[in-house]
Amino acid sequence: DPEQVQMQNELAAMAADAGFIPTFTCAPYLVGNVPLKGEVCAWTESSAVVYANSILGARTVRHGTESAIAASLLGVVPEFGVLLDENRKGTLRIDVTAELDSPTDWGALGYYSGKLAGLGIPVFHGVERPSQDEAKQLCAALATSGGVTMCHIAGVTPEAPTLEAAFHGDVPEPEVVFDDGTLRETYESLRTHTGDEIDSVILGCPHASIMEMSQIAALLKGKKVAEGVRLWVDTARGTKGNADVMGYTETIEAAGGRILCDTCPTNMRIPAKRIVTHGFKQAHYARGMLGAEMIIAETEPCIRAAVAGRWMGDD
Repeated sequence: DPEQVQMQNELAAMAADAGFIPTFTCAPYLVGNVPLKGEVCAWTESSAVVYANSILGARTVRHGTESAIAASLLGVVPEFGVLLDENRKGTLRIDVTAELDSPTDWGALGYYSGKLAGLGIPVFHGVERPSQDEAKQLCAALATSGGVTMCHIAGVTPEAPTLEAAFHGDVPEPEVVFDDGTLRETYESLRTHTGDEIDSVILGCPHASIMEMSQIAALLKGKKVAEGVRLWVDTARGTKGNADVMGYTETIEAAGGRILCDTCPTNMRIPAKRIVTHGFKQAHYARGMLGAEMIIAETEPCIRAAVAGRWMGDD
């Protein structure tokens, strides 16, 4: 809608004039907005809220646009929720025995756990320290299937060096085990396709990091996206700027992919019938918002599907 586009551009200009830094990304921590442990913030994007609390050790409740703008103008927020120490105590223990080999596997852990945790605080025990991209997918999926504001990864979350610290000394017996079988079942829960022909591959939900751009470019080098398939790579403008300089943008576009900044295809309601993606958040919302059939997989099988024009399986 041209009127909506005009209004969005006017609002963006007003925000910049008021001193806002327009990152236009659901993963602001990838482009310089990285609060320190204990720093109080007023963030709105649900996956970024979980990341700030759980990975960075900052403190923010799940704000809406109105309260976040008010906080920016006033410099204060109401002190409630996970801003208070007593409300950051873990509520659900999840022992992880599955092998988590990729960011999408971590997304599966988050998607499964968010359903169980609801509005609570899951505590993960038995996992290694995640990479930035793995943590990003975990946090996004937690906020997709549940109303999670934060989690603890024992030995990783800044305020949870131990399981005891995560539960404020009151450690429950193991309640849930996330094993290899649960991992496979979680993938299958978002594979709703009735055929193998695809029309869209969407990567970068939350927005792709420069490491992911590098991986996607390497997998596409010398290849071509199949006719009739749209390959979308969603990222922040700052990340795309780095990808431009490093040659990743040229490689992805030469293969027939398209880099999209400021938003994502699902948010734009782009029509699609059958989508392959590496993000559990994307798979969950595209199924509901676009009515598309979904296939969730790691990045490499997603690229193979884009080149072949059909789902080729995980192997």
